[in-house]
Amino acid sequence: MTAQGIDQLLALGEKLKNDVEESGKRNTDVFLAIWDSIELRLLDEDFDLVSAREPKNIVDLSVREGLVDIGRCYLAGDSRLPNDRNIAEQWLAIGAELGSLMGQMLLLRMNIEVGRTAYDPRWLQAFQRWQAEEERSDFLWKNQNQRFDMMRPVAFGLGLQAAVGLKDAALAEEVLGIMRALSFDDLQLTGLKWQAEMLLLQNEPASEPSRQILKNITPGNDSKENQALERFKPLLRPLPLQTWPGSLSWTENLGREYPWMSRAMDMLENEWALNRVTGQPVLKFRPLLLVGNPGLGKSRFVQSLGEALGLPTAFMTMAGMNDNMMLKGTARGWSSARAGYLVEFMLENRQANPLVCLDEIEKIGTGRNNGRLWETLLTMLEPATASRVTDEFLLGPVDYSSVNWIATANDVEDLPEPLQSRFTIIRVGEPAREDFDCILTNILKDIARDLGTEPWALPSLNPQVAGALRRRFQRKPGSLRRLAVITRSLLQLEAKAQMDEDGALRRLQ
Repeated sequence: MTAQGIDQLLALGEKLKNDVEESGKRNTDVFLAIWDSIELRLLDEDFDLVSAREPKNIVDLSVREGLVDIGRCYLAGDSRLPNDRNIAEQWLAIGAELGSLMGQMLLLRMNIEVGRTAYDPRWLQAFQRWQAEEERSDFLWKNQNQRFDMMRPVAFGLGLQAAVGLKDAALAEEVLGIMRALSFDDLQLTGLKWQAEMLLLQNEPASEPSRQILKNITPGNDSKENQALERFKPLLRPLPLQTWPGSLSWTENLGREYPWMSRAMDMLENEWALNRVTGQPVLKFRPLLLVGNPGLGKSRFVQSLGEALGLPTAFMTMAGMNDNMMLKGTARGWSSARAGYLVEFMLENRQANPLVCLDEIEKIGTGRNNGRLWETLLTMLEPATASRVTDEFLLGPVDYSSVNWIATANDVEDLPEPLQSRFTIIRVGEPAREDFDCILTNILKDIARDLGTEPWALPSLNPQVAGALRRRFQRKPGSLRRLAVITRSLLQLEAKAQMDEDGALRRLQ
């Protein structure tokens, strides 16, 4: 937590004191006691935030979990403090930042309650972490579980939400089975339980393609290894395959946003048409290599393409990478032993045909440390071998044949010829002068996303400044990255001009 974060927390503490005083309820004194303890720790010069993130005793634990305890009491259902979701979210977010599982789960549930029901991988991650923590028997965990009697319904709610969002009958059975074993029931989960039970009653429809990407996992030599391998068991069941959209509306939107990427879009439209004509619904295209000058938005285009097609997108920076353990996994026996990055990615996203971007592939390392990286890539890209690539940690063949690959490069002069031959190479042209408006719109979207807000919330650029920016671009369209840097600097100046000397927004005249 930064100094700014501590200042925010102290300000929340002052509001808490006022809320307790205004409520006039005796049973709110407990919150002042909790806050007083936390405030003393924060103001202690010897206080170390690591102790809050990694508590070793009940005092350290009370810092982060006390924040969450206060935050949840600002939520509806607790009459001791005002119902204020915004204040609750701030308390919970700080507790979650310090590692509180309860804080993280409550924030996820709040997002669901406001209608964000599209599948979020964090639902499953939180449920799985809760499972692991639930099995622990140490004093700290027992204390936390007793303080938060609502932890189980929140955890089961996230687990069921993940099962329904993924349409994963096996996961639904797992969550419902744990609930039965614990004789747990909660009226608020009735609707989710019903949806999960419907998944179990449905036969897997033939129209929903899937692929089993892992055939077997070689057991470990000890309980610790087997425990680490346990989490990969879902990959022994078929994972869903995303299908092509039913129309070309996705290309129209991308075409308006990236008009200088027309050659790449033409290739993808042709792949879509070929699959439609041959009756192959699964979204799969030949590996694509985008080659063009730095700063043309190649990586951003890949991200937007993944969003348009509904594919989870993994970015792997190839620049300087010499060791191929990220691809093939790290062998057991090492302290750093783990599965390959893409295996982890497919497990997390429960998708057998994700989009994988190999960024700056021309800068790939050529060293032989643990095998040449580009040779391992060849086995993943080549249809004849992609379905049986051995993972050094799982000691089983992984099927990468459904993965969609896009690589980016500034040039291909130093790229090994065998690797070049696995891609359809597309030369990306420079943006045209008339593309300025859509480029500026994209840049403002990116800046707003980085700031966690919406484009309309950004300061308005002075019309004269915006005009000069347009004329500069139209005279010499260059790096979009450079244009983004300039635009952000101009927005910073506009924002600063709106502030008075005390750091407050000037009142509009």
